[in-house]
Amino acid sequence: MKPFRIWGAIRALSLGSAVAFAAAAALAQTSFDTPLTEFERISGGEVRIAIAGVGTGEGAHTFEIDVPGDPLVAWLYWSGETTEASNPDPEVTLSGGALSAPLDLAGVEIGRRYEVPPDEAATKGGEVVSRADVPLYAIAPGVNTFTIQNFNDVVNNARPYRVQHGVVMVVIYQIVPGDGDWEAIGLQGADIANYDRWARTFDYSDQANSEVFCFDFEPLGCQVQGDVSLGIGGVLEDVHTVAGSTRVAYASPERTWFATGSGPKPTTLIDLYQVLEENKIIDADFGFKGEKLGVFSTAVDLPEGATWACLQHQMLEKKSTDEFAQNFTTFFAGLHMNRSCRPPGQCALDLSMEITPPDVIVPETECDGALTRVSFEYTGQGCEASTHQQAHNAHCSGAAAFEENVRIEMTRNDGTLIDSVEGVMLGDVVTFDARRAGLDHLGRTIRIEIFDSLGNSLETNKIRLKCEKKFNIGDQFGSLLALAYDTTQGTSRDLRTATTVSYTVTNNGDGDTGELTVNDDLLGEVGYASNLAPGESITFTADTTTWKQTRFDANATGEWNCQASAAAVQTFSEPPDDGGLECEGGMKSITLTYTGESCDVSTNDQNGKMRCKGDALMTDPVKIRV
Repeated sequence: MKPFRIWGAIRALSLGSAVAFAAAAALAQTSFDTPLTEFERISGGEVRIAIAGVGTGEGAHTFEIDVPGDPLVAWLYWSGETTEASNPDPEVTLSGGALSAPLDLAGVEIGRRYEVPPDEAATKGGEVVSRADVPLYAIAPGVNTFTIQNFNDVVNNARPYRVQHGVVMVVIYQIVPGDGDWEAIGLQGADIANYDRWARTFDYSDQANSEVFCFDFEPLGCQVQGDVSLGIGGVLEDVHTVAGSTRVAYASPERTWFATGSGPKPTTLIDLYQVLEENKIIDADFGFKGEKLGVFSTAVDLPEGATWACLQHQMLEKKSTDEFAQNFTTFFAGLHMNRSCRPPGQCALDLSMEITPPDVIVPETECDGALTRVSFEYTGQGCEASTHQQAHNAHCSGAAAFEENVRIEMTRNDGTLIDSVEGVMLGDVVTFDARRAGLDHLGRTIRIEIFDSLGNSLETNKIRLKCEKKFNIGDQFGSLLALAYDTTQGTSRDLRTATTVSYTVTNNGDGDTGELTVNDDLLGEVGYASNLAPGESITFTADTTTWKQTRFDANATGEWNCQASAAAVQTFSEPPDDGGLECEGGMKSITLTYTGESCDVSTNDQNGKMRCKGDALMTDPVKIRV
């Protein structure tokens, strides 16, 4: 539910799209008219403004408006002169569109001319602009045909108390739901220009041109294109033939000037900036004919860094065919734009990964002396995670239960403290070195105990370090995974492996990616590029250290709504099996296969206690004696 404010009333609009409605601003009033000021701002997925209408000179008062999306908010505007100094009765009846029955709409005044000429005593209230909210259920996506009823007297085309000029409908709609960089801004008021009728006879204020009215927005990150829409009305009585045609226009020549930029806004645009239109309003198929409303829409370029876009109407010299000029009242101005700097086309990413080395063979145990140093990873997995070859010679009790900030203490079997490491977190590597305790080796049997931060014992592991008890790197004892060791004979074994992960990103689309990032779930951001053009590839690498099977998941994300994901797994072989037998007492029988090969091909895990001499020379048959 998105709240938005219109003229002090809070309304709730339920949408299945991400749009944001800005609060309306109070209208400023001058002694002459009501300048256009912002009253509506909507941002989000593709939001646009549709505008259409019909004048009182159009007979059936029927018009079409194309709304190729979901309507978000809609209004109906009309202007005219009123003989009532107080609030008139601004009401029209709308039918058609998605309505099943005619709907009466009561308008509210949004602006007027505050100064009434002496010769227009009957006018009293001057030119007045009214607006009514149109319910969204009245509008269907697509082309809607509406008819205005109960508007003006069918005989004299005017109500007794008011001369109406026609109606204009404005709809802000959304084509693409969801988040986006689109923005639609609406201004409203009663900006009146060229009030010099009877100026030669009566002395009153003359405002030959409109004021400068502006849209304000946050700085643009690049040049974008916007669309400007105008709703204009008035009594236009200067009849003349349109140059180069046989058409007759019922208005004086006019121009609309346009400027955009940043910093201070200009106080006048005439003859200094871009001509946005010249007689397009009065000469259009839907232009002024007597007392009527006009609409105008066009595209404008908005440069990088711009924070405003401004408009101003200029009334040109009247034709000689009539003594009257026009009452030219601008009451609505809209701007919608896509603020995104996204280039054309659509990127399409492909991500592939490679790990070096893809598989790690755990080094074989080389037991040629007592252990002097040993390293473990703290996993917190508890005794159930134990997997080793020490059978009943290793014992685990308790459970670390993934506790963090623990203290791990190693002692010999006789209680001699070897070392204590505090503040250990999950995944940390702890190393115990006999030299820190002034010892030449760690001992044949060690006890490793894990304590929480309060000193409570969580888990205890008893491990045999004798050569014949098969202490292997890659073995896990409860919450401790053996990674490395050194012996008194200078032999070292280390499971930790220098690993490189490569990430190759290819843009298979027809549009740029914009800023490209590659993120690995384990390693964080591993790559960045300012852009990847269609057909281009780029490879990033990340170095890390691994010691067990590890899965790397990565995502490549482009700035312009394209992404790809991939995963790769590095494997570690199981710790080598010593081929030993779990047995009690002596063996009763043994089965061997005769290969005829020499002693040179011997492979075993007898730690130097097996002897072989001679060569069978592939002799067949032979006699074997045990």
